[in-house]
Amino acid sequence: LSWERLGRTVPAVQMNRDIRNTIKLAEKGVEGAEIEAEIASAAMGVTVQQMLAGDIEIKPQEEQEPKQVVPLLGQAQGMPSAPQQTEG
Repeated sequence: LSWERLGRTVPAVQMNRDIRNTIKLAEKGVEGAEIEAEIASAAMGVTVQQMLAGDIEIKPQEEQEPKQVVPLLGQAQGMPSAPQQTEG
């Protein structure tokens, strides 16, 4: 159960499993399976050979500064408006 849950909660684990299964299909002669395994492993930033050897270095995600979604009080919103003329 924890093995299955790990695949569901960590996308890279599931992708690794999928690539390994695709490699097995390629070894059985399924057309296009080898190139799909290469493409998928490249998307993970590793080669198929590294994946098969277990030579995968997990790179931590870079922290990103949160974006201001709601403007704070006193901050202008949108485009600056043209000065309003007063009747005189």
